[in-house]
Amino acid sequence: MKRFIALTLMCSVVLWGCHNSGHSHGEEEHEHTEEAHHHEGEHHHHEGEAHEHEHEHEHAHEHGHGHGHGHAALTLSGYSDSWEVFTEFAPMVKGEETEILAHITRLSDFKPLTEGEVKAVMAIGGHKHSQSATVSATPGIFEFELDNHVTGDGTLSFIIEGETVSIPVKAFDCDEEAEEYAEECEVKSSNGAAFSKEKSWNVDFATEEARVEPFGQVIKTVAQVQPFQGEESTITALADGIVSISGNALIEGREVRQGEVLCQIKSSGMADNNLAVRYAQAEADYNLAKSQYERKAALAEEKIVSEGELLSAKAAYETAKALYNSLRDNFSTSGQSVKSPIAGAITSVAVSNGQFVQAGQTLAVVSRSSKVQIVAEVQPKYYSQLMNISGATFKVMGSDSVWTLEDLGGKLIGYGKAVSAESPLIPVTFSVANNGGFIQGSFVQTYIKTTSSASAVTVANGALIEEQGNFFVYRQLTPEFFEKTPVKVGVTDGIRTEIKSGLEGGERIVSKGAMFVKLAQASGALDPHAGHNH
Repeated sequence: MKRFIALTLMCSVVLWGCHNSGHSHGEEEHEHTEEAHHHEGEHHHHEGEAHEHEHEHEHAHEHGHGHGHGHAALTLSGYSDSWEVFTEFAPMVKGEETEILAHITRLSDFKPLTEGEVKAVMAIGGHKHSQSATVSATPGIFEFELDNHVTGDGTLSFIIEGETVSIPVKAFDCDEEAEEYAEECEVKSSNGAAFSKEKSWNVDFATEEARVEPFGQVIKTVAQVQPFQGEESTITALADGIVSISGNALIEGREVRQGEVLCQIKSSGMADNNLAVRYAQAEADYNLAKSQYERKAALAEEKIVSEGELLSAKAAYETAKALYNSLRDNFSTSGQSVKSPIAGAITSVAVSNGQFVQAGQTLAVVSRSSKVQIVAEVQPKYYSQLMNISGATFKVMGSDSVWTLEDLGGKLIGYGKAVSAESPLIPVTFSVANNGGFIQGSFVQTYIKTTSSASAVTVANGALIEEQGNFFVYRQLTPEFFEKTPVKVGVTDGIRTEIKSGLEGGERIVSKGAMFVKLAQASGALDPHAGHNH
């Protein structure tokens, strides 16, 4: 008995399953419906798998409403680039009206479509019948009633915001053929888990197709976040003196502007190397040199002073001017004004208020932190693979935050070509934009990826459930019914994991929220539609 049917439509794989049940919807109440649920239940799927939707209407009473003429419901699904459509309806019989319930999910966030109009088009044997509907009382659910007057293969298409999702369908001559077809399409699993669309819409949930993609060697290591060259500036003392810090101007972590004064270095009152004396002397030398140069320039016009004397006076003036301007821009009569050369944050402070410093001594470090280097160290045995690095993934320790090199606009800067007794590991350096909240000096888990010609089946790490060292994924049989499937895992790059066996490429699995499905399975709810409220 087949469990699901894979269809390829418009370059998109459509997985659809058929589910036999006594599933009920609608607005009319048939007296025999509830009785049919009890007496016809012998032929439907294993214990606990009876479909039953409860519709809440304006008159505050629930209607158990059979599909078509009491046929078991099919559950078919289709996908486009943007939408998942999960439908429930009785097998189509010529001359009978088919009631269709469509659950429409947005693939970008796996939340329901809550507004707008959806058009359903049934095309069989050259005949078409269409109907438009808006969302029902339950967000994400749309109801249609379509007539069919022919038999054979066809399509049921849904037009959503200009995008079409198509699902293959069949129409039959009689109820017996339709019922036999529904039984053939019945989805069963001894290890199945029911998880309704209403539940999945209310949690962080997603499904995806298992990918077949190149997946090479992954080198797992630890890396340190370091400042990027040009993004960090060390501030030094330009003269001997006593550090004077005003208020909170020089506090580690404080954001500063370019040119902002951080502290003063005062040398007034010191017996040696008194900056005030040096400043006064430079100012006097400058004024004298300027006066002499201007006087000789005037005499040179009258040919009283030679050209050589004028040039000598000009050179003395320029020298005195440069020294004076340097002192004036960076110093005052009381000392040096220490300014930040760049805008950023103070990442370290090397002095305290009242401390004596000498010229050239480090005072503080300011960093922009908009760009950082991530330096990983790997064992020499991986050296031959470093020339094939194709990317990297970074995970902040103690956090769920994970970024790829591409996410951070980063690139590989290079890797070491030698090791030594002092440094037996090979450094591998990446530069990245610091939009991931990296803290300089911290360590991050790093997965270095290398290119490979071999392909592998991979799944998102969130798809994996671990139980006592064994791994499982939840494979989709229908968008509301999942089978717990054991898999053998290979390497991971921090975001995706290689599947060595147990899963084929293209099979749709739960990629986010697998733990919710596990909890639903543990609760013992085997009915894929238990708890449906429309």
